[in-house]
Amino acid sequence: MSSVSDDTDKYDFFVSYAGADNKDEKGRPVNFFLAQLEAAFERLFGRKPEFFSDKTDIGFGRDWGYILNHGMAASRFFLVFVSPHYLDCEMCRREWRAWIDKEIGRGTLGQGMWPIFVAHVDGWTNQAKDKLGDQEVAEKIAEWGKWSVSDTDYVASVSAVIKQLRSRNYVTAFLPFFSEGVNALRRNEMRGELEKLAKDFERQAHLVTAAVSSSENNVPPYSRYFSGRVDELNQLRAQLGSERIGVVSGIHGLGGIGKTELALTYAHAYAYDYPGGRFYVPCEHASGLQQAVLCLERDVNEINADIDDQERKDADALFAAIQRSMRKRLASKGRVLLVLENVTDIKLVSTEQTALLTGLGADLHLLFTTRLAPPLDSEKWLMLEEFSDTDALVLLEKHCPFTGDADRLAARHIVHRLGGLTFAVELIGAYLADTPESGYGVLADELGQEEGDDDLAAVVGQKRIVMRRHRHERRLSAALAIVLQNLSPPQRRALEYAALLPPDGVALPWLRELVGRDFTQALRPTHQIADPWRNLLDCLFRRALLRPGQDGSEQEPKVARMHRLLQGLLLRYRSENDRAVWQWGLDKLIEERLAALQVGAIPEANRWEVQSLAALAQLWADRQHPQAALLLDAAALRLHDLAAYSEAEPLYRRALAVAEANHGAQHPEVARNLNNLARLLEDTRMLQEAESLYRRALAINETSQEQPHPNVSISLNNIARLLQATDRPQEAELLYRRALEINEACYGLWHPSVVASLGNLAQLLAGIDRLQEAERLIRRSLEITEATYGPQHPNTAQDLGSLAKVLQAAGRPQEAGPLYRRALAIDEAHYGSEHPAVAMRLNDLAQLLQAAKQVKQAGHLFRRALEIAEASLGAEHPGSVTLRNSLADTLRFSRRIFMLGLIWMFVIGVVAGVIAWQVMPGSQHMGWVKAGALGIAGSFVGGLIARLLSKPAEGSSVHLVGILLSIMGAATALVLYGYLGGHQGNL
Repeated sequence: MSSVSDDTDKYDFFVSYAGADNKDEKGRPVNFFLAQLEAAFERLFGRKPEFFSDKTDIGFGRDWGYILNHGMAASRFFLVFVSPHYLDCEMCRREWRAWIDKEIGRGTLGQGMWPIFVAHVDGWTNQAKDKLGDQEVAEKIAEWGKWSVSDTDYVASVSAVIKQLRSRNYVTAFLPFFSEGVNALRRNEMRGELEKLAKDFERQAHLVTAAVSSSENNVPPYSRYFSGRVDELNQLRAQLGSERIGVVSGIHGLGGIGKTELALTYAHAYAYDYPGGRFYVPCEHASGLQQAVLCLERDVNEINADIDDQERKDADALFAAIQRSMRKRLASKGRVLLVLENVTDIKLVSTEQTALLTGLGADLHLLFTTRLAPPLDSEKWLMLEEFSDTDALVLLEKHCPFTGDADRLAARHIVHRLGGLTFAVELIGAYLADTPESGYGVLADELGQEEGDDDLAAVVGQKRIVMRRHRHERRLSAALAIVLQNLSPPQRRALEYAALLPPDGVALPWLRELVGRDFTQALRPTHQIADPWRNLLDCLFRRALLRPGQDGSEQEPKVARMHRLLQGLLLRYRSENDRAVWQWGLDKLIEERLAALQVGAIPEANRWEVQSLAALAQLWADRQHPQAALLLDAAALRLHDLAAYSEAEPLYRRALAVAEANHGAQHPEVARNLNNLARLLEDTRMLQEAESLYRRALAINETSQEQPHPNVSISLNNIARLLQATDRPQEAELLYRRALEINEACYGLWHPSVVASLGNLAQLLAGIDRLQEAERLIRRSLEITEATYGPQHPNTAQDLGSLAKVLQAAGRPQEAGPLYRRALAIDEAHYGSEHPAVAMRLNDLAQLLQAAKQVKQAGHLFRRALEIAEASLGAEHPGSVTLRNSLADTLRFSRRIFMLGLIWMFVIGVVAGVIAWQVMPGSQHMGWVKAGALGIAGSFVGGLIARLLSKPAEGSSVHLVGILLSIMGAATALVLYGYLGGHQGNL
């Protein structure tokens, strides 16, 4: 049997039963059953299964810990023998709950438990007249076990087990065995049932293992402290299990209830049912489903590889490509789940929107979470309520086990005080686990009694929601006060800065830098603590104040998650002056990071940071930060430069909207945002809208500022570039010349600000073969640049490259080559040898060499340029793709030249051999075929010698020295053959 995970190889079954059902006086029926099942396995599969079962009644303490940590972890299936004794036994119910957790963690919820009834349970039967509800059966078990029916903890615990066992495919075929005795299992029909059971085990193991191992995902890590909510998981499973097209489900409720954790746990728990993959899609700020799912192109490698560069330039084309890739995935792998987290625009879950994806087939499931009320036409939405007291107690005990009745009583008080608010219960549980010396009793006293706990039953509508939200915040505040009081000042400061960052994108390197500035000594290594920052971070993770992000498995995680309720409370805890100081520190850091992440020079290792900047920009816009528009624009510029067009566009558009709201529609800042958005639209071939935005920016700059003004020149240049790209050179030239005149009027004829206009006009003129005019303009530009910045400045390199291109186009490669090389040397000295600017220079020089048929040198430069581009821009960046194609062309051309050389040697060999055969005395006896073959051999040897003595011009298919030596080699081969042949004849 294949294992579900690496730790499940040792045992096939964890056997769970009540000791009272396996007494000596009954013939040890559980042991006998297992022996018969073992025999059935051996008959069918030629091997014996491995069982893990306790030999005595399980008690509290070390034995239970051993079973939980070793037995269950090493078992594939949970074989449970159900009876009144079993349901009555607290330790058996604990085993059941522990196995449910194990199934969820393995992604096999509902597939690893096999309930076998060994005794009749009153009210369990499916016959309508006898069947009782779960709680009614639990109450009967309480009466049978002589418990008080009023013991709500006991009844709730038994009821939960009953409900879950009833949802499984339980087996009643073996009831006669336990009523009639062990000999009943020897009957043929019982042997048949045992073999059927063994076959079911084997088949199920293979199916589940294959499905789980193939289910790709980008879902944040599973929380091993997830508790309760099994009913809700089953409800979601039933809602999403329909085979009809268009199935959508959702979870809604107030903050802190656990919506996101439930959705993520569903994605982990049912991994076996989604072999096509499970993917997390953050939806905050998304106004449409198409915009939200575009992140899959970045986050899912297989989808990314299935999309070409041209499709990435247009949001509609990119979405269509994602649909195509998803359809292919559904067909080849099977069912797919998308978890769409934190929907903030309810239109996103409308039928019109969801049909964009559900139309791909019934095997694509959508699961949303939102704090908003679901749409009126929603059929399958789960309203998540507060934790039940029973589930909350289980969660606390998972974190910090009870040592006795006093702990349990104190825990009940804590649960009641926190009112079933999942996040608050988790905070207290994590705190107790990390500070066991605190104890349940002490903590219960610290929490005290909640005041004003009015009954909400009589309150209706929005007022009830507001009251519940207020109560939740009050309860969380009480829990948080206890947790925070035992944190060190650096730990608290890390949380306070984290509260200023996006909840799903808390950039941990930023936190480290900020905390280090405020506490200069705290993060320095000591003899006791080698890495104080990691120590600080681990504490915050242990106490559930932060959670690992999607890269949480890394040695050094870059991003963490923080609960939104926690962020709000942390910000309200401190004075406005404190918050202003922290915000100032963050603002300064962001300025520094933007300067460090220069456009065009963002290494692969820092791509995550651009995503964090984008998320922070959205948060600043939400919180009406005065620099929101600037950060939105700056983050969009960096995404734009990385060719992440679909992510950059919504940031550009929001930056424009914020600028318009802050400054009015006619402000120069608005013109700047219009220009940047239009540039992206131009790059993605949305030219009509781009031109409209450029012209609107021009109108703003012409009317809002004194004329002539440099901003007008910028707008003119932008429009002219677009006109040039759409084959309207005459219109473009007029605008370029007008822009040049404005800059000359504003700055003077020889000012560096004139250089850009000179270059743009020169490029246009070069494109329409007016090369002499273009050359004059670029030489003037170069003269200005060298005089202003010096001969070793990158701006000088830019003009040198432009001049070289014009000279190359004019058929003057000897003049162009030295200019390209000089520009390359300047950029290498200024930026370093691994900068994208260097890749561009290498590409230019390689193109020149390839045109001159110097393919070997060109190939070397293309290869080096590609390595730089892939390292700095990414393998899928348009620049990298272009370089990869150029290198491929060069390699194909090189192979073509090599093959032509071989063909030349072959032809020369045949001709030389045949001629020698005709003219050389004594060679006529060998025949023309043998003569040709000898000629070819001699030609190849002669050609190789020629290449060693005198290499042909690179790219040349004809080598005169090679031809002469090939002829001589062919003739020599025939002479030697004739000589040797003659001697052999004389022997």
